[in-house]
Amino acid sequence: MSDAVPRQVPRVTLGAHHDGSELYVPAGTPVLGGTVEVRLRVPSSVDEVWLRSVRDGEPRLSRARPTPGPFGAGAPEPGECWFAADLLVHNPVTSYRFLLKGTSTSPTCG
Repeated sequence: MSDAVPRQVPRVTLGAHHDGSELYVPAGTPVLGGTVEVRLRVPSSVDEVWLRSVRDGEPRLSRARPTPGPFGAGAPEPGECWFAADLLVHNPVTSYRFLLKGTSTSPTCG
């Protein structure tokens, strides 16, 4: 028998996350000229999310909307929020990024 005192595992606070998996981008090849819904998971302290893309050399911003979870899978985990935005597929490779606005003192969800 061990005399070791069990240690509590600290809760890890994650930052914003987006990757190419089906939780964040739908599977399949999008059609040129169509739109794709892209998702971002953020801490609940984020108030607004904007999607930034570049078309014809000009930056474009569109506001992302809060969404319940990955493609209708249910409510977000405590302390996190999901946002979704529609990305216009104007080139075979369409780059984008997210702009986050928030405060750690007034969580908006989670």
